[in-house]
Amino acid sequence: MKMEVALVAPPEWSVEPDVVKFEVAARSKAMHPVTVTVPKSWQPPSPRFAIAADVMRDGKYLGQITEAVVEVRG
Repeated sequence: MKMEVALVAPPEWSVEPDVVKFEVAARSKAMHPVTVTVPKSWQPPSPRFAIAADVMRDGKYLGQITEAVVEVRG
C-alpha cells in the first residue's frame, strides 16, 4: 500500500515533513520519523491537547483515523 500521512496541528506549530509518504507491504508495519516543534510562547487550550493525522491509502482519503494526545508542561 502507498500511504500518505499529514499531522493536523495548530498553525503555530512546525511539522517536518508536511506529508510523510511511504509504502507498506501486506501484513507488515512501517514507521517514519516526524519532527514537531512547538513555540515556547504557544498556549494550549487545556493541559492535554489532541492532534490528528490525515491518512490516505493508495490515493484514497481515509480521514483522520488516528490521533495523539500531547501533554503540555510549563
